[in-house]
Amino acid sequence: MSRSVAWTGTAEWVQVYEWLYSQNETDQHKGVARVNAWQARQKLPMAIEATAALRDCILKDRLLCALSEQEYNRALALVCEVPVRKSINTAPEGQDMAEGEYEGVSDDEDMDREEIDNSSDDPEDDQEDVM
Repeated sequence: MSRSVAWTGTAEWVQVYEWLYSQNETDQHKGVARVNAWQARQKLPMAIEATAALRDCILKDRLLCALSEQEYNRALALVCEVPVRKSINTAPEGQDMAEGEYEGVSDDEDMDREEIDNSSDDPEDDQEDVM
């Protein structure tokens, strides 16, 4: 039984691998673009998605170096956040999320919401906490 893959053959697979690990930036961009095309065709193994996402972060990081430190840190956080969240939130196929958990929402976020919902609007209550 043959398995359906997004790439056309072994030669394309090897070529994209070489592009992603090349020292040449143009080749690295080609590799990321090809993986993006594969993702448009079908779901890819996480290792392929992660490799391309990290290579893309590295390429964008080089562009960000011209920014101020504060701008750089903000931009880098945005560039890297999506692939990291995606890898964390992706459960293996066939595995359901635990009851009460939703994709993209952690227990910490639920706790923060509860704290906000339970907080008092009375400023005097806030004063007691400070003292």
